Amino acid sequence: MPSPRLRLLDLPTPAQLAGTTRMRAAVGPRVYSSRPCSTCHAPCCQTATVEVTTVEALRLSFGMMLSLEAVVERLDCPPHADQQRLASVPIPLVDGLTVLRLRHRADKDGGGCTFLTTALEQRRCGAHALRPGACRLFPFHLDAGNQSIAVGDPAICPTVWLRTPELETAVLKDFRAWRRDLRLEHKLVARWVASGGAQKSWKDYSAYAVEFAQSQLGLRRPVWMTPGQPFTG
Repeated sequence: MPSPRLRLLDLPTPAQLAGTTRMRAAVGPRVYSSRPCSTCHAPCCQTATVEVTTVEALRLSFGMMLSLEAVVERLDCPPHADQQRLASVPIPLVDGLTVLRLRHRADKDGGGCTFLTTALEQRRCGAHALRPGACRLFPFHLDAGNQSIAVGDPAICPTVWLRTPELETAVLKDFRAWRRDLRLEHKLVARWVASGGAQKSWKDYSAYAVEFAQSQLGLRRPVWMTPGQPFTG
């Protein structure tokens, strides 16, 4: 099934920004840019709660050579909220539904995402190439066919992106990759449920998910891990 047509909403184009005196006057202290992350101090990484799929978490786990527990933390998911989630798929376990989010550092350690780092006096993502879909698509408001998707709270972002063909092409690529990951996550969770996983533990699920990731994503266990060792801390 082809991906739906995708448009970025609520973003000005360079021509609109340059050609409208009223818009220029309204900009005030806001910064408009086609590459705002290059100079940003990463308030999104400092404050946002980012739910992720197991597929995304394992890609980070394998790629960064970290345990799954070092990458994510579990959140209880109310039974009636499972259809409202955009970035994750609730996982049935013996102790109830759970979802995953990127782990945050403790406040005493500065808080923020566990992968937030400092380079050349700028805060940066330390796992940028492996970042999950919600991070890639923040802070965009997307019109994807018959679905309107707002990713995160744009108020966190101190800049306003300019809508360019290059940006729309990049966002469409990231959106398609995110949809593939979500399809794989639904496949993983469905197989888990079919195997009786709803009566099993998080430890059982994490080991099951590692085997799934190896067969479906081609991820390979680091050589320093023993063959039967699950990717948990």
